[in-house]
Amino acid sequence: MQLPLTPHFRILQRLTRSLRHSIVGIILTVSYAAILCQELPSPSSSSSAAPARDAAAVATITASLNAMGGNSGWSALHAATTTGTSVRNGETSNTSFTWSDDWSGEARMRRDNGSSNGGPHNLYTQDAPSQTSSASTSSASTSATTPRRPRFDNVPALVIHLPGAALFLALQNPAYAITAAAPSRSTPPNTSCVRVRRTPTNSALRVDDITMCFSAATSLPVSAYVSLPDLFHSNHQHIESIQYEKFQPVGAVLVPQQVSVTTPGKQINTIIITSASWNPAFSNSTFSGVSQ
Repeated sequence: MQLPLTPHFRILQRLTRSLRHSIVGIILTVSYAAILCQELPSPSSSSSAAPARDAAAVATITASLNAMGGNSGWSALHAATTTGTSVRNGETSNTSFTWSDDWSGEARMRRDNGSSNGGPHNLYTQDAPSQTSSASTSSASTSATTPRRPRFDNVPALVIHLPGAALFLALQNPAYAITAAAPSRSTPPNTSCVRVRRTPTNSALRVDDITMCFSAATSLPVSAYVSLPDLFHSNHQHIESIQYEKFQPVGAVLVPQQVSVTTPGKQINTIIITSASWNPAFSNSTFSGVSQ
């Protein structure tokens, strides 16, 4: 038998219902707040945080920079013309090269790789990534037939032939993270390795990732591994291996005398640097992709 609902019972029933709804609301509110807290980034994980710099890794790079001329030597330099010869896969005939670099601001580079008899040159410049050209090549035909090189940074542009300049710029640029790295199986013994990495905020710039290893005895670089962009596919990366064989003084700094470079296609180039001239007065046409 169902008992009649008295006014007091009806009031109690409404209060119970209201309390039950309030408890559910509190639970939902607390749960929703917990989800929001999980989704919101903490201040330490913000993308605006400064790149990591390990004190021991910075000390390793600083010691190497000091061995190659130090801040006083490299801070006085902002451009260079480097000449020499390269031999591919142990061939007897060599190829002469002239490399032009200006790191006074945004990276500007030119790579003239040609025969010693003044024949056609392969040009690598900021405007024309790859082409075969003679002295009569016009800038109009250059820009019309070759794709533009992705934007690049000074540090990977200099690491093969001017590692002192590359390290100086990496230390000066707070956008670079500098951390300890594990040596690879091919790394010589008694070395310390450091990873130098920059992830630019501008999507047009590629990610620079370099691992360099240094001699414990001399602090000079012995090897480097560099992520390279595909010149025709900016989202592709390749690994280039560098072995520094000898160093030589040029003015107040040291530069490599002999370097072995293994390309992503496993082609080995032995580079002999015969001269380096500092702070040349480049014209804008030097980096236009036109052979001079």
